[in-house]
Amino acid sequence: DEQKAKIEQIRLSMKSRRDAVINDAKEDTDQKNAMLEGLQHMEIRQILEVLTPEQLSEVRKKVMARRAAEQEQNKTHQWPSQK
Repeated sequence: DEQKAKIEQIRLSMKSRRDAVINDAKEDTDQKNAMLEGLQHMEIRQILEVLTPEQLSEVRKKVMARRAAEQEQNKTHQWPSQK
């Protein structure tokens, strides 16, 4: 459907941009990593703009659940002096 096509176009566009960054011999590793992180954030933002309000709500719920699970996991894997 149209939404899937838009998301696929975003992904393809960002892939070509990521590949250009990776293959850029002028940038060092730290610069490349920063640029790749920025491109990842851009891709996520663009995809979120394509989603319906219901889909956005569902994404937010999943993100919150994942973060809560990560926090709980971090609590159980801390050294005794960190608790």
